[in-house]
Amino acid sequence: MNQLEGWELKSALLETPVKGKPLTSARLARWHRYGVLPRPVQRGRLVGGSETLYPPGTKAQLVALYDLLAKRRSLKAAAWALWWHGYPVEMKRIRQQLQEGVDEWQKDLETLSLTDGRPTKKGRRELKKSGDTTRRLKAEFTRRARKRVGSQNMERLGEGLLLLIRGAFPAASSEPEIQQDFIETALGLNGVQNQQKPVLPDDYLMTFSAVLRTTDFQTFLRSSSNEVLLKTRDDLRDGLSGFFTEGTAPISFEDSKAMRAVMFLLAVHLKAGNPL
Repeated sequence: MNQLEGWELKSALLETPVKGKPLTSARLARWHRYGVLPRPVQRGRLVGGSETLYPPGTKAQLVALYDLLAKRRSLKAAAWALWWHGYPVEMKRIRQQLQEGVDEWQKDLETLSLTDGRPTKKGRRELKKSGDTTRRLKAEFTRRARKRVGSQNMERLGEGLLLLIRGAFPAASSEPEIQQDFIETALGLNGVQNQQKPVLPDDYLMTFSAVLRTTDFQTFLRSSSNEVLLKTRDDLRDGLSGFFTEGTAPISFEDSKAMRAVMFLLAVHLKAGNPL
C-alpha cells in the first residue's frame, strides 16, 4: 500500500487560486515552518530527482489561511483561528498563545481590581467608560455584553464580573441576584438557564468563581497534555454548536487573547475533574 496515497503535490498547491498575494514556494515554506500548514515530505521519483508532498487536506487549510490573512489577521491570529476550527496547527504555537493570554489576563486583573474584587481607581474609570456609547469598545466580548445588557447596566455588570473573577461572587456582592442576571444576560446564558431543564446547576457561577480564585492557570497549562487540549477544543465546539446559534454563544473562542485563554483553560480544568 502506498503510504503517501492522497498526499498533495507542492506543484499543485502552488496553482491553488487564492485571494491576495500570489502563492510562492517561499511563502508556502514559511507557513509550514511556522506551523500553520502541515509539514511536507520528500519523495524520490522513478525518473530521478524528488518531489515535495503535503498531507491530505493541506489545500483546504491553505485556502482557509489565505482567507484569514485577507481579513488582515496576523499569522499568529490565523494560527489560533485555524486550530479552533479543527485544522492541524503546531501545538507549540497554541500553547504560546494560551500562555500569553494568561499573562495578559493576570496583568489586567491586577490593574483593574483589588484582591477582594473591588475595582481599583483605574478599574472604576474603565467600568464607567464601558457604558459610554460614544466610545467604541475594543473587545468583541465587551461590545456584545453592552448590546445585551444595555449601556446603563455596564458598570454594575463589570462590578459583578470582577467579583466573579476574584472568587468573591456571590458572597461579596451587594446585589447578587441582579448581578447574576446581568452576567447571565451578558454571556447569553439567560435563555439557556430559563428553559424547563436548565443546562447548568443553580450554583454554577459560585463554582466558576471558586475555580477562578484557586486555579494557577500557568501551572495548569504546563501540566495539560496536547491530547487534553485538543479533546477540550473539540468538545467545546460541539457543545456550543449544540446549544447556541452563531453569535449567541457565551464567548467566542476567537475573542481577545486573555479572555479566550482563561475561559478555555477553565473548561479544561472543569473537564479534568471538577464537573459542574
